[in-house]
Amino acid sequence: VSDTYRAAAIGRTGRGDYGHGLHTAYQEIENVEFVAVADEDEQGMAKAKEQTGAASAYADWRQMLEQEKPDIVSVCPRWTDCHLEMVTSCLEAGAHVYCEKPMTWNLSDGDAIVALAKSTGRKVAVAHQGVYLPRVQGVRTLLEEGLIGQVQAIHAHGKQDRRGGGEDMITLGTHLFNMMRFFAGDVQWMSAHVTENGQELHPDHVREPSEPVGPVAGDCINSYFA
Repeated sequence: VSDTYRAAAIGRTGRGDYGHGLHTAYQEIENVEFVAVADEDEQGMAKAKEQTGAASAYADWRQMLEQEKPDIVSVCPRWTDCHLEMVTSCLEAGAHVYCEKPMTWNLSDGDAIVALAKSTGRKVAVAHQGVYLPRVQGVRTLLEEGLIGQVQAIHAHGKQDRRGGGEDMITLGTHLFNMMRFFAGDVQWMSAHVTENGQELHPDHVREPSEPVGPVAGDCINSYFA
C-alpha cells in the first residue's frame, strides 16, 4: 500500500461551486497528492486547477474517476441534487469521499450512501468542521475531565436570516445536529413543531428554497432531542 494518497475534487461552477473550499483541503497534508479536478464549466475548471496545483482537469467527473483512480474525492458542490450520484460513483470506483454538507436532501439517500460505504469498505466524511475547532475540542476535554460538570441541556439555533425555518435547518442545521451529537451522543428520541407565519404547517406552505437542497416549509421550527 502506498504511503501517499491520490486526491481529486468534483466541482460545479455556478451550481453549487466548490462548497467552502473542499478542493483546497489537502494542500497542507504531506501524504496526499492532489491529482485532478473535474468541473463542466471551463473557466471554473481552470481556476480550480490553478488553486490546487492539480496536474489534470476534466470536464466529466466520471472520466476523472476512471482515468485517475483517486483514493479520496471531495464532492464539493453545495447543492445536494448531485450528491447521491457523485458520492455513490466515487464509492463504487473505490474512493473514500469528503462531501460538502448537507450530505443529501432526504434520509433515504443518506441511508443508501451509508449502506454502500459499509459494503465497499470505504469511508464518507461530511464537511462538519466545527467540531474540530480548538475551542470546541477544549470544551469537550473539560467535560471529559469533569472540570465543568455535566451537560444538562444544549440550546442551538441557526443564523435566522432570510433562510430561517426549513432552509436554515437543512443548509446550516446539520452543523448544529453534528455539534450536539459531538457533546451528547446519538439522539434517542425527538419531537418538533413547525409553523409558517405563526400558523400550523399546511401543504401549501411547501416551497423551493434559494438553493436546491430539496423542498422546504415553515419559517419557525422548534425541535427537542434527547
